Amino acid sequence: MQFNKSIVEIITKRRSVRTYDATKDVEKDKIQIIEEAMVVERTEGFRFVIVTFNELKSRKERLGTYGFIQGAKLFMVGIMSEDYSDRKNQSISFGRTFERIILKATDLGLGTCWMVSTFNRKKLSKKIGLGDHENIAIVSPLGYSALKKRPVERIMRQIPKSDQRKIWGELFFHNDFKTPLNREDTGQYRTALEMLRLSPSAANTQPWRIIKQNDGYDLYVVKDNRGARHVIDCNYNDVGIAMCHFELTAKEIELSGEWKIDPLKNNALKNKMEYVSTWKPM
Repeated sequence: MQFNKSIVEIITKRRSVRTYDATKDVEKDKIQIIEEAMVVERTEGFRFVIVTFNELKSRKERLGTYGFIQGAKLFMVGIMSEDYSDRKNQSISFGRTFERIILKATDLGLGTCWMVSTFNRKKLSKKIGLGDHENIAIVSPLGYSALKKRPVERIMRQIPKSDQRKIWGELFFHNDFKTPLNREDTGQYRTALEMLRLSPSAANTQPWRIIKQNDGYDLYVVKDNRGARHVIDCNYNDVGIAMCHFELTAKEIELSGEWKIDPLKNNALKNKMEYVSTWKPM
């Protein structure tokens, strides 16, 4: 994925947009760029499409976002295959992939918003021709943000504190979960960690944690015991988004490395944390 602007600028700039300017259509060349990015990002088990609905017209022509989204005409849809037994890593990989598309839309000056359940799933499934073994994982409106926000959007931002992020010491640790990681001990990785901290997540829960070890940065996800599959999938998607932010930033500032699962740490639980992967410098 190629970006025109600095990835740090894109990540810092992006906000969830729920109110769109219905008078301003997305240009065809920008739609084409995003569709080309979707083709590039498509892998086995994932596919992405852009569909048209009009949230300001008749009920028949609307997707049905229960008032959460207004003014949008285009929606990006991320679809996952149901044929994989390793749902954890599938969901993580999906989050990493779809976030790259989201960031490309931001790079083009377009607004987006991750949506897990606040849309008419049956109507959308019919529109995209959802297969028997496919699942709609994520939907995002696509368009230009309205200058004036609706009162409901301002309220929604206040309830989950979506404009706020956890402080550094709540997310990043050194050797164990008892010792907060000092910024001074991260060297060149400080920017990559900060971009990870700014990652969006469902209800702004930020379910990821990092432990700096001698051999790299271990990534954990907070275990969610609520049981609902979409809640667990959301947490793994969120971890994938965080991994995406970290790796894109590291690449931009020329820090070579990769996310790699350490079999000695795999499935290790620490304080209700589940190990995900380790960033290994190269």
